Amino acid sequence: MSRPLHPIFVGPLPVDLNIETTPTPPDYSHYSFLEEVPKTLPTVAILKKKWDPLHLPVGYRPDDSEPGLVTSDAGFLDSPDMESIAGGIHLKGVHYVAIGRQGHVLQWGFFGTAEEMTEVGRRVFINAVAYIARFKDAPILALRQTAPRDSLALTLGFLDEAGDRRKGVLEREFGDHVPAGVDGDRDARKAWYVANRPYLRYEGPLYGGHYVVDEDAKELGIANDDAAILDRAVLDLGNEKTADRSLRLLRRYTGKRFTTAAEWHTWLDSNRPGLYFSDWYGYEFHSKNAKASRAEVSTMDPAKAVQFEMIAYRRGDDVIVQLKTKIDPQYHIYSANRHPPGTLPFDVRVASGSPFSIASPPVLPSPKSGNVYGHFTVDMKLKGKGETVALAVDYQACTEEFCLVPTTGREVTYSMNRPE
Repeated sequence: MSRPLHPIFVGPLPVDLNIETTPTPPDYSHYSFLEEVPKTLPTVAILKKKWDPLHLPVGYRPDDSEPGLVTSDAGFLDSPDMESIAGGIHLKGVHYVAIGRQGHVLQWGFFGTAEEMTEVGRRVFINAVAYIARFKDAPILALRQTAPRDSLALTLGFLDEAGDRRKGVLEREFGDHVPAGVDGDRDARKAWYVANRPYLRYEGPLYGGHYVVDEDAKELGIANDDAAILDRAVLDLGNEKTADRSLRLLRRYTGKRFTTAAEWHTWLDSNRPGLYFSDWYGYEFHSKNAKASRAEVSTMDPAKAVQFEMIAYRRGDDVIVQLKTKIDPQYHIYSANRHPPGTLPFDVRVASGSPFSIASPPVLPSPKSGNVYGHFTVDMKLKGKGETVALAVDYQACTEEFCLVPTTGREVTYSMNRPE
């Protein structure tokens, strides 16, 4: 293997990598649906631990230490602010990410103190810190809002192990319309996925939505993540027979609501230089270079500027709630610890008439500036009897220039007895 060329393996501290050959963990083949996994992998010792990944029981660590962290590679490189730098030896797949970057955020997945690291590990870690410092002002371009298509490949790869649950797994992924050909043997499933991957998209919330094959895109024979589909759709707007399909595709994959071909031409030409498609970020095309116009931002629906998803489950006498909050990159909201006079700070409470009460106050974001960006999760603990959890959320979405109207008491619900 040649020396890795990523900056964290080069400097500012010199690194003698001492590349070794390690047997590939058996779990890697389970997580690989579309490609053969090599029998060995080139590795570098970051930690001093000497484990045998081929024979350890799942979850067992000989020194009883904390596990590290890897991130799924499905959709990981969906936007131009993402880097997969290095993997690791773990219980997942060969392309899972141990060291990665999005915008100004660095993931370092290896768990261990400086004393538990090798000399190589310490140097690579210091180089990684120096590297991420270059991006201290880099924005987060794409937020994870929905399931990437490559997550479906993982499900199809594990389908044989589902046994009697196979039908339920497919209905979870596809809803009431499971496509023909997806429930065959492994080779048939792989053939179906390869043929339909260019046209797959995910509809609905991250938890509870489903995959569909876009028949409009399939009819054109152009992948929905290829910018050529936008050019073709704009061109076909002038044809009475194809205008409706073109408008559906343009609106579906841009989130815009223009009505004339001239408007679509203008938007596409002005955004083309930085155009990218993201499964995670709503199965839409975005531009890393262009900002939305003042008219687009100022007229955005507050419900789209800030989106919520909730999960709730029982743990003993308590109900554990996680409220996932996603703020459009053009906006921020205000925290209660600091907000301009006349603006509405972010707050979460149980909705009026709810059978639940708050057992422990929610932990809300409280940055020094008072401006809350991106996405975060609010954890809460409730008491009470009932099956449906309803929260009321207050917020006001703002840019640096203006604010949208305040949103008071927006209700977010979750049914704990809904079918899985």
